[in-house]
Amino acid sequence: MDVKIHNSKLFKKLFVNYFVPMNRTLGIKLNAMKDNVTVMTMKGRKKITNYGGTIHGGAIMALAETVHGGAVLNKIGAFDNLMVTKNCNLRFLKKATGDLKVSFRLSDDQEAYIKSHLAESGKCEIEMTSTVTDVQGDTVAELKSVYHIKRLRKN
Repeated sequence: MDVKIHNSKLFKKLFVNYFVPMNRTLGIKLNAMKDNVTVMTMKGRKKITNYGGTIHGGAIMALAETVHGGAVLNKIGAFDNLMVTKNCNLRFLKKATGDLKVSFRLSDDQEAYIKSHLAESGKCEIEMTSTVTDVQGDTVAELKSVYHIKRLRKN
């Protein structure tokens, strides 16, 4: 894919907001992708709540995990690589109601690690952590995940 198109703000929003069906279903939106920081939000709608009226844990998990994929695939090429969750641990800290936000900073060291391993062996594993907050800025959940990344074709 043309690098100019791949790096455009419109493409990034389309990829996260529309190309991934699960993101559409849950209402996960890309808000920002700048200076290695990726920010995503999810509106607190009735269709993603549990019977008690709080946001379903699976929806929170998806938001926390999606930010990692968005941040990494933006740096290494969404169509040239495959990134899947190998394992994860989601710790719930507060009942979630209303709109949620997750922010993740891909460090320069993490980016270099991923790129060097993909160049050397075509694959790598890496651990990442993100924090989901509510509109008051309180932490709702923390996710620690290990991802397997595989190069599908050379860039």
